[in-house]
Order: sequence, then C-alpha cells, then structure tokens
Amino acid sequence: MPVRTGRLVFGRAMALAALIAAVFFCAFLLLNSSSGYTVHALVSDAGQIVKGNEVQVGGVPVGSVDAVKLRDGGRSAELDLSINGDEAPLHQGTTATIRNPSLTSVAGRYVSLIPGPNSSPEIPDGADIPTADTTEIVDLDQLLNSLDPSTVADLSQVIHGSADAASGRGRQLAGAINALNPALSRSAAVLAQLDGDQHALQQLVVNGSQVVKTLAQHDSELTSGTSAASSALNAIAGRQQELSSALAEAPPTLQRAVPTLASVRGLLRRLDPALTEARPVVAGVSRLLPRLRPATNQLRAVLPQLRSVVSSPTPDDDATDLLRRLPQLADQGVPLLGDLTGVLGGARPLLAELRPYAPDFTGGIVAGFGGSSGGYYDANGEYARISFVGGPFSAAGLPKLSQGFGAVRNGAVERCPGAANYPALDHSNPFVDQGVTCQPDLGGSTP
Repeated sequence: MPVRTGRLVFGRAMALAALIAAVFFCAFLLLNSSSGYTVHALVSDAGQIVKGNEVQVGGVPVGSVDAVKLRDGGRSAELDLSINGDEAPLHQGTTATIRNPSLTSVAGRYVSLIPGPNSSPEIPDGADIPTADTTEIVDLDQLLNSLDPSTVADLSQVIHGSADAASGRGRQLAGAINALNPALSRSAAVLAQLDGDQHALQQLVVNGSQVVKTLAQHDSELTSGTSAASSALNAIAGRQQELSSALAEAPPTLQRAVPTLASVRGLLRRLDPALTEARPVVAGVSRLLPRLRPATNQLRAVLPQLRSVVSSPTPDDDATDLLRRLPQLADQGVPLLGDLTGVLGGARPLLAELRPYAPDFTGGIVAGFGGSSGGYYDANGEYARISFVGGPFSAAGLPKLSQGFGAVRNGAVERCPGAANYPALDHSNPFVDQGVTCQPDLGGSTP
C-alpha cells in the first residue's frame, strides 16, 4: 500500500512539472511572437496607408502595418512593417510598393513586397528598406492633374459621349461581353505563347517604346485626333435611331449576300489557274505600266473633251442625244434597208456583168473618155498606140479619111474586157469570163 501511494505521488508530480513546462513554453512563444520581425519602409508619400493595413507577398498576407510616422523632418514617411511567417527575415533587394484594389479606391490599400534573392544578405530586424527600393501609389487625381486642361476637357467629352452611347443598352452590352468570353478565354493561351518567346516579346517592347516616343513627338496631332474622335462619337450618339435601323437591316442583308459570296468563292477558285499562269506576265506588266504613263497623262487631257462629246448640257449635240434618236431612225431605216436589199439583189446580175470591165472603166477615167492609150516598148524604142472607141452615133458610116488610120468599125457594142489593146502572147486578153456576154472577135487588131 505505501508503495502504490509513493508511485501515485511521483506520477502526479511529473504531470504537474510537464504542465508547468508547457505553460512556460507557450508563454515564451507568445512573447517571442509578439516581438516579431519588423522593417521600416521609407517612402516619399504614404499614400493614405494607415495602421493595420495588410502587408502582402504575391497576394498572400504576411504581416501588417504597425505604424506610420514622418521621417527626415517631414520629407518622407516611415512605414513600420511587421512580418511573420516564413517570409522573415527579408533579404536585401526587397522592394515595397503601396497598392490598392482599384484606381478609384481609397480603403483597403496594402503594401506589396517582392522579396530579394535568398543569396543576398539578410535585412536585420528594425532595419530600413530605402526609398530607392520603395514605390508610392499614384492616385487618380494625381494622374488627372498631370494632364493639361485641353486634354482633360477632351477626356471628359469622351467619357460623357461613351456614357450617352451606353445609356439604355445594358442588356446589349452584357450580351456583347458574353460574346467576348471565348476571345477573352483564349487570351491565356496567347499570353502563354508570348511568355514562351521572350526574345520576340522583348523586340515588341523595344519597338513599342519607339512608337510611343514617336507619338510623344506629335502630341498636337494626337490632341487634334482625340478632339475629332470625340466629335465623331457625339455625332454617332446623336444618330441612335439611324444606327439601330442600320443594325436591324444588317442580318437580312448579310443573309442575302451569302449566296453571292458563295458564287464569288467559286469564281475565285476558278481564277486560281489563270492567276498562276499570269504570274510570268506580271513582271512585263510592271515594266509596261511606267511606259504607259505619258499616254495616260495625254488621255487624262482628252477625257473631258470626250465627256463633252458623249454628254453635254445643251440638247442635240452629243452622242447621248444621238442614241436617244436611234430608235426613231431605226423605225424609218429598217424598211428602207429592206427595200435596198431587194434592189441590190436585183442588181446583182448587172454588177456581175460589169465587174470584168472594171479595168477598162478605170483606164477610161485615167486616160479620158472616148479613147484609150498605152505605152509600149520594143527594140526600136517607145511608141504609143491610140484607139478610138465610139458609140453608135459617133463615127458610124463616115468615109475613110486615110488608109493610115485603119478601118472604122461600128456596132462593136459587145467588146470583151481588155479588147482595146493588142492580144497578149499568153492570151490573157481579151478576157472572157463565164457569165459575160461579149464577142472575142471584136478585140484589137494584130500589130
């Protein structure tokens, strides 16, 4: 019995000692945690940070602001940041930035930390983060105060114009935002692609900075463009009914245009082989076009005159008026052409009879009516042969004047073509064509 009592007393004593040790350990932890790890962030403007605001790393709270005090005679502010958890202690190179949830928000501001690399020396407890590593917040009024009055007025017009354009269209805007959801969801893939090509992204940023510098050099033009855009938005806002009507007509118009676009697609598909074969010609056309420029300049001077010929303000003095009268002329001319066709058909046998005498007729025109003449050449030189041709009343029945003139013929009215000259050795004259009524024996005499 006494043994059991001794063991029981010993056990109770050990339990009491363990409880006292646990109490001291918890008190130590509480006291140690109450002291914590504190750094002083020096900023030129506290940006309405107050005691109790959060300190975050990567969006995760890791501490709070214990106090906000002036420093260096009021030229800067000191933020006492109490850091707990695994982020303590911080390392040199840590930056602090005052942020807020939105540009127009005042409440809920916090201090965002970007810890320095672990390879850097630790920042001792109670040490400072210099102003070179801190960034104060930029309020909306500060941003607006940095703009000149003209830009602020233009921005105000744009905002008011946008408000007027969006007034009463909340449902349509919600539908548009809902329709944009697939495009916005794809932005993550685009950003991942950009992150995968850092060199191209760097070149884009460099080129973008050059564009921004160029735009900064043309601030007056940008101001004019902003004013013009504001005026355009106001004009569009004043045409709400017309825009609504146009948008309502757009779906039926597009629906009617679908078959036409399908036909154009088929046409383009058929034009592909022709375009492929035309590629070698393009180089020649590129060389030809500059040479056509002088002709184009001259044509440009002629076009106004041609326009006046085609259409002029006064009546009955241009081609347009002539074309208007063509139907009346056709009503009168078509019967005349029909009669003329009949006349020509009846005259066809006569024309066929006269056609072989065309050379003789031409010779009569050239050499004179009533006779013919021609030059001939032989071993004795040049001589001329002249023959007189008369009608039934010209020299019929007259006596011979001399034996040197030869015989006078009468009644020779069926002479063959070419019979006025001596017969050629190849018998090409007189010419006796089928369908020509003539007498070959009335040809010229033998020389």
